[in-house]
Amino acid sequence: MHSFRAAAVCLSIVQASGFASTAHYHRPHPQRPGSHALGATGVLVEPPRADPLVALEFYSGIGGLRVSLEKALEAVSLETSVGSFEISSVANSVYEHNFPGCSVTRRSIEHLSAQDIEVDADIWLLSPPCQPFCRVGNKMDEQDNRSVSFLHLLSLLKTIRTPPSFLFLENVQGFEGSHAHLRLLETLIARGFDVEQYLLSPNQLGIPNSRLRYYCLARRRNADGMGEATDVKKSFPQDVAAVPLRPLSKYLDPSLYGEAAVPLLLSPKACSHANPSLRFDVVTLQSTETTTFTKGYRKHAGRAGPVVLLTDDGERRVSGEKLGRFPSGLDLGPEGKEVRWFSDGEMLRLHGFPEAFDFPTALTPRQRCALVGNSVNVEVVALLLEFMLFEGNAPGDWGERFRAEQRQVSTV
Repeated sequence: MHSFRAAAVCLSIVQASGFASTAHYHRPHPQRPGSHALGATGVLVEPPRADPLVALEFYSGIGGLRVSLEKALEAVSLETSVGSFEISSVANSVYEHNFPGCSVTRRSIEHLSAQDIEVDADIWLLSPPCQPFCRVGNKMDEQDNRSVSFLHLLSLLKTIRTPPSFLFLENVQGFEGSHAHLRLLETLIARGFDVEQYLLSPNQLGIPNSRLRYYCLARRRNADGMGEATDVKKSFPQDVAAVPLRPLSKYLDPSLYGEAAVPLLLSPKACSHANPSLRFDVVTLQSTETTTFTKGYRKHAGRAGPVVLLTDDGERRVSGEKLGRFPSGLDLGPEGKEVRWFSDGEMLRLHGFPEAFDFPTALTPRQRCALVGNSVNVEVVALLLEFMLFEGNAPGDWGERFRAEQRQVSTV
C-alpha cells in the first residue's frame, strides 16, 4: 500500500506533467466527508485529506469525461488530479477555459512513451477516435490511421509497471465488433482486468436524445493472472427505474424565438439544396425524441442531428399541413425559415453538462456545436463511473475499499 509520502511524490510528478487538481467551475475545492472537528484546545482543525484520485484522460476533448468523473465522485467529495492529452487546440481552449489552472498536454498520443504515463494513475479515461468504426464510414478499423494512437496506447498498457486500477472507454456502436475491440479485451484480460461492456443511450435515463454508445468498464483485480470479460449488455448495471422521456421543452432555451432565433435559422437554400435522400429530424417543444448530434452539426444539413420547428402552438406544421418526423429538405421548401438549429447551450444541456460550462468567446457557433457533438453524455458516463468505482457499495464504503484494495493491486 502507498504511504502518504509516496502518494505525495506521485502527485509532484503529476503536477510537473501538466496535471491540475480539482478547482473549477461547478463547485468549490472539495473536502472529505466528516469535514472538521474540534481539537484538544477547542480550535477547529481540519482532518488529514485522503490522496486525490489520479486520472489520465486521453483524447480529452472539451473535458466531458472529466466532468463525468467528478460528478460520479460528488457523493464522497474526493479530490481529483487529472492529466489530460489532446491534440486539438480548439478543444483544449474550451477545456482550459472551464478548468482554470489546468494545462492540457498537446502531444499526439502515438508519440507518448511509457515514461510519460508511469504516474501510478488510479484510472484511465479514454474516448478514442470513432471514425474507424462508424457504421456510415469506411470501417477500416485497425487499418485506419486514426486508430494508430489507440493501438499504441494498448501497447503501452501491456508493458507499463503501474497499470491503472480502473479503465473506462467510450466509443460508437460498432466498435464492439471491431478488431480494435478484440485487441482491447486481450490487453485488459492479460493484465488482470475484469471487463464489463454496455451499449447504452441517454433516452434510457429519460433524456430526450438518442446517442447509443459502447462503454467498457474495467477493474484490475488480478495482478498475477488473467481477467475476464462479460458479453455486451444493453441495460444499466444499476437498478435504474424506468423514467418517462422528458419533453424537449425542459432543455430548450425559451428566449430563442423571434428575433433571437434569427442567427439559428436554417436558410431555405440549405433546405432545398440538401440531398433529397437525407431527412431532417424536425422536433418541437413537446417532442420526447431527438436523433444523435454529431461533429458535423450546423455544417451538414439533414444528417448531423435534429432541428427545431418554430411554431406558436408547438405542432409540426408547414404551409398549414402536418409535417412528418423526418421530412426531406424539399418538404420543408420555402418555409424552411421556420426551422432552427439547436444552440450550443441546448446541446450541452442535452448532453448533461452543468449550466456553468461554457465556451471561450472566440469560438464560432459551428465550432462549439462540433465540439459538443464530438463529446459524451455526462449523465450516462457519470452513472457508469459511479458503478465502476463504488461497485454498488454505499459511498461510505468507498475510501477503505479503494485505498486498501484497488491501489494495492495497481502497484504489484
